[in-house]
Amino acid sequence: MGLGSDRVELLRSAVLLRDLSKLGITNDILYKAADISRDEIVASFRKGHKADARTQAVGNSLRKVIPIIVAQQIVQDQGARSVNVPIEAHILAVADAYQKLISGANGKALSPQQAEQEIVAGSGQKFHSGVVDALTKILDTRAKAAGAGA
Repeated sequence: MGLGSDRVELLRSAVLLRDLSKLGITNDILYKAADISRDEIVASFRKGHKADARTQAVGNSLRKVIPIIVAQQIVQDQGARSVNVPIEAHILAVADAYQKLISGANGKALSPQQAEQEIVAGSGQKFHSGVVDALTKILDTRAKAAGAGA
């Protein structure tokens, strides 16, 4: 998807932090640690800014990661029509949906192929089409590699 290594690292951090609620650590605690509120983050998205000036501060990765987590929540609520949110949020939404589908977190576990079909069916409405295209390319490459190794 053309993300630089710094953005990939932020995405990895967001993946780890977004599930802290399972350990009893709320998003409010993360906001407090980053000295920013959810409302400030959402407002910066509405204004069309990539992030609030404070989220750009060098040296505080929480200020850079938390907007991705908040944006993913917006994407989950609004789907692909979410505007002015970072692409990382759309990536998280697709990855999260795929993981839930293959693990059976929302019911019966699907095969990777069935999960891919579900994601593709939501492309452009529920999921960002560019992210869905990237996922299908990755899954196709893996399937071909697995087939060549068999």
